Amino acid sequence: MLPFEVGPQSDDRVRNLPVDNEVAAIYYGNDTEEMTERKDIFVTSKDGKRKPIHHMYKLRDALTYPLLFPLGNPAYDSNTLFNLKRISRITYYQNLIAYRPQVFNPLHYAGLLFQQFLVDVFTTVETDRLNYIRQFELFKLDQNMRVNQDEEEFAKWVLNVGDGNEKYITNNKISIPQIIRSSGDLIKEVFEGQDQDSTDKWTSVILASTNKTVDTINETVLDKVIPGEVVHLLSADLLLSNPSVAEDIQNLPIEYLNSLAPSGMPVHDLRLKLNCIVMVLRNLNIKNGICNGTRLIVKGINSKFITCEHILNSRIGETVFIPRIILMSPEKEFPFTFSRK
Repeated sequence: MLPFEVGPQSDDRVRNLPVDNEVAAIYYGNDTEEMTERKDIFVTSKDGKRKPIHHMYKLRDALTYPLLFPLGNPAYDSNTLFNLKRISRITYYQNLIAYRPQVFNPLHYAGLLFQQFLVDVFTTVETDRLNYIRQFELFKLDQNMRVNQDEEEFAKWVLNVGDGNEKYITNNKISIPQIIRSSGDLIKEVFEGQDQDSTDKWTSVILASTNKTVDTINETVLDKVIPGEVVHLLSADLLLSNPSVAEDIQNLPIEYLNSLAPSGMPVHDLRLKLNCIVMVLRNLNIKNGICNGTRLIVKGINSKFITCEHILNSRIGETVFIPRIILMSPEKEFPFTFSRK
């Protein structure tokens, strides 16, 4: 019930401002009984039977507010289109009540009836949203899907180290679990024990702290693990002219440029084998999945381009071609700038 303030001089036919800011409704039933849908509109057929109108029925607005919709225009349903696209219920009502200059909208002149219509719109939109949420089934994750059963001990150890809960042995040193200790030949343990047809070798990596260590590991894996003949692809380095650079720097020998390996650029002598794994260092074609960090397997080597295939994700098996690309050395890393192709 919504009480109204009635003064001694007021007319009973005049609606005054409410004295409360909340509206309560009473529903008869017990706690275990499920509330039914709203049935405030009924249609009586010729045989005298009354049929309730669902609150999501597309003609409900016209039946509830005949003054606002005298033509009985249908409202929103799941197939409503706007600019040939399906829209949500809230988007439909936003367009319906929107103010447009020089366009007459009878809703804006309906006074309190328009306010009541907005309340019904809000409850309808919220009901529609809640019904949509109820369609989903909630699942609780009680297991770390990224950790295998044989890796739980290692995952727990990593968390303890990160949280500072791992006990020190002596002199700020901690004990390394046996499961991650290497016997001395890390490359053999990671790569050589895998089947050549297994995809595990495509996803196995060895992390290193410096580019120099990475290059050393790559050379060893290429020579010992991957069979076949090594193909050398040499880059074409060029020192870019710059008037602000000293003359002696501009006369640097090309051999010196070949020896440089700045971050983000391949080495001068790129050694490859068929079926070796390479990683893309630039965003070449994001739409086709050729971006920074993409891992590919080499299927063909040419002096102008490299033929590769995707080995991970949904694009596995797709062929891509990596051409020679002109790359510029990073700024401020050297007192000069050079290009590598």
